[in-house]
Amino acid sequence: MVNISNVVKQEPTNNISGNIAHGIDVSKWQGGNIDWKQVANAGIRFAMVRVGYRTLGSGAINEDPCAAYNLREANKYGIKVGAYFFSTAKTTGEAIKEAEWVLKFISGYRITYPIAYDCEGFKDSSNRHHGLSNAERTDIALAFLNQIASKGYATLFYGSKSDMQNSNQWDMNRINAAHKVWVAQYPSTPYPGTPASSYTGTHVMWQYTDKGTVPGIKGYVDMNIEYLKGEIPKEPEKEEEKPDVVFQDTDRIEMAAKTEAVLRKEPNQDVEDNVAFTLKQGEVFIQTGMSECGWSRVEYNGEIYFVRTEEVTEVQKENPENDNEQGDTNTPEDTNEPQPNESSGIES
Repeated sequence: MVNISNVVKQEPTNNISGNIAHGIDVSKWQGGNIDWKQVANAGIRFAMVRVGYRTLGSGAINEDPCAAYNLREANKYGIKVGAYFFSTAKTTGEAIKEAEWVLKFISGYRITYPIAYDCEGFKDSSNRHHGLSNAERTDIALAFLNQIASKGYATLFYGSKSDMQNSNQWDMNRINAAHKVWVAQYPSTPYPGTPASSYTGTHVMWQYTDKGTVPGIKGYVDMNIEYLKGEIPKEPEKEEEKPDVVFQDTDRIEMAAKTEAVLRKEPNQDVEDNVAFTLKQGEVFIQTGMSECGWSRVEYNGEIYFVRTEEVTEVQKENPENDNEQGDTNTPEDTNEPQPNESSGIES
């Protein structure tokens, strides 16, 4: 486990480059309630945000449900923001479609760090992109990255040390010729005790642990250091309005404010004149939907509003049947969705 506060304290005597920055990469696996103000205050200077993924089985492209929130909030607190996409493309055509999907998604956001290609899980025979040759895999990665670069964005190729060393799974000569590299390797003594990755290939970013702890994030998060030298990716020419969150319909559940519940016109805490009502403890309304990023859609006085889910609680019925029974309401994740750290970079 690596605490960012301890890393920052130790760094002055271990910083071998004199020009590194601390960063994290995040997705829905860190939850939808990251406090980006705390993250920034802890010394995190950049964030690579997963914006989407192609599933391991069916090959469907999906948006990360917390991407919009993370992109907006990280930008709000001055953190440099990049993005990554988890690919299971089997052809260069599929990779280009993935890149076009990413370009469309990020077009409404301020992107100040590279866009990364992340392809893992191809060694598992049950996954759709298993069985490709080194050359085919490399062609697919380059198709994605070249499409992103053609629109003016800086790019990164993400891979584990073992997969990239000596071009074991990827043709690194071809990749390095056009794109920067982000290596994953988790030494037994993490940075700053180990001051640099032992990957001998050229790289500008190092993911050195998946057991990082950062104020504002519950649980573990991947931590990185970067050696980028002032590269500024192209920013979108025109900002487009995009919804912050995606809601899944729920049963009409009677809810109440815990201590105080702020009902908003939009699921966004940053929009001016957005507050519709501030309800006191015990005041009730009906929940009609929830997002994975911490918002509830509610009905109050016949109108639809939005409230942070942490501010509300379900109204308990008097003398409910089976009051002592505990039911598991969690549904299993889509097994086609890549889990965090599909292929480990843990070699030392």
